[in-house]
Amino acid sequence: AEVVKIVEPKKAKVAEANLQFNEANAALEEKKANLAKVQEKVAALQAQLNAALTEKKSLSDQADLCEARLSRAGKLTAALGDEQVNWTEQSKVLAEQLERLVGDIFVAAACVAYVGPFTMSYRSKIVQ
Repeated sequence: AEVVKIVEPKKAKVAEANLQFNEANAALEEKKANLAKVQEKVAALQAQLNAALTEKKSLSDQADLCEARLSRAGKLTAALGDEQVNWTEQSKVLAEQLERLVGDIFVAAACVAYVGPFTMSYRSKIVQ
């Protein structure tokens, strides 16, 4: 009977401690589950951040490429503008030569007709 009086309160304390332990374990498991959810969210956000950074770098590279192309296009346009001046001048020169072409051909034909009967050495002296 005395043993029962000593052991009974201790058994009650052990049962109470086990109950508290089980409650604490349940709370711990709940917290672990919450932690796992938070870690999953963090991993998803990290993956989203990495994807956004990759896209940012890609867009930055594309912007740099477009700027370089735009610069080269500007240089090409300026160079072609300069060529327009050259082409215009060349067109004027060719138009003037075309106007004189008939007369030049007539003079050349007259020279050939005039120096034709002479010897080669004499023709060379006349032309020079």
